[in-house]
Amino acid sequence: YNERLLQRVPTPSVLDINAPPDDPHRQGTYPRSPPIWFSDSDDPLITRIFDQLQNTEPVNYTVFNVFSQLDRQVKMLVTQLCRYKHVDCPPELHTLCPDFNPDLPLPDSLSTSECGPQSPEVNSDADDTGFEDEDVQLNDPFDDSTSSDERPEFDGISPQDAEQLEKLKANRLQLCAESLTKGSIQSSDRLMKELREIYRSESYKRGIFTVELQNDSLYDWKIRLYKVDEDSGLHKDLLALANYPQLENHIAFQFMFKESYPFEPPFVRIIYPVIENGYVLAGGAICMELFTKQGWSSAYNIESVIMQLAATLVKGRGRINFTASNSQYSLRRAQLSYRGLVQIHEKSGWYTPPQADG
Repeated sequence: YNERLLQRVPTPSVLDINAPPDDPHRQGTYPRSPPIWFSDSDDPLITRIFDQLQNTEPVNYTVFNVFSQLDRQVKMLVTQLCRYKHVDCPPELHTLCPDFNPDLPLPDSLSTSECGPQSPEVNSDADDTGFEDEDVQLNDPFDDSTSSDERPEFDGISPQDAEQLEKLKANRLQLCAESLTKGSIQSSDRLMKELREIYRSESYKRGIFTVELQNDSLYDWKIRLYKVDEDSGLHKDLLALANYPQLENHIAFQFMFKESYPFEPPFVRIIYPVIENGYVLAGGAICMELFTKQGWSSAYNIESVIMQLAATLVKGRGRINFTASNSQYSLRRAQLSYRGLVQIHEKSGWYTPPQADG
């Protein structure tokens, strides 16, 4: 197979598996949480295989079995890619976790033949694309044949959030009927999936952040961040917001998605309050390579992005300016700052400051 540009990124920080424990790249929830895989390939099936790795990850993922679990993921990934490309699995694969046999179907009900060349009787169109009935799969979010209580997509989601998902589906169906749909089917389906996964996530259920869709649009999210690292100055500032009745008790972000999502990153800015340092630019833009085309991957999930954003504010020693006017932040100013940021780093590149610098 030709997928050679594979890397691992944990939730929520970038990981060097050989880094010492005090290395800044080993911050976040890794290895208590499983790593996120991504590839430079834009093949949607590759992304779905990565999703499959996360969905099948054992719940007892700890520092003691980290390498065993990574070996299992590697074996699962290579097996699925070989089947997808219709080539034999490399013999060396059998020596990796010999007691573990990944027995998973290819995503989206694709061919489930064993590793090896495809039979000549298989439809030639499937040979060319690797997909069968893809349009049917993309339209599944409009299926109202079963109630929300019977659908596995609502497992682990509160009734209130499930109702919000149903409302979004109904709105999309109505817009499609009126030929007023915003964005592509692929981007809308992915955003619906991201929203479902956020509603299921522990960070959302623990009240670390909330999500509000502006005007019920899948493409414009307002994220309210309530909790950050308790050892940080920013955490103290969030607690102190209770003493300022004119200010909200959280940090608000705007996530704006294009119809090219997930192959392009969302535009992210702070709405309020005014943050000093923390890699926050004029207008509320965020100085993170993650939000540029060069630093983005279609395999990133929004929950991890939100948690990474919170960690970045803390790492940059961000603090709330309690006396500054929120009018300093605007969408236009943030967009101008972001464009300037991209131009500068396209010429000079990106670098991670020493840990001593925050």
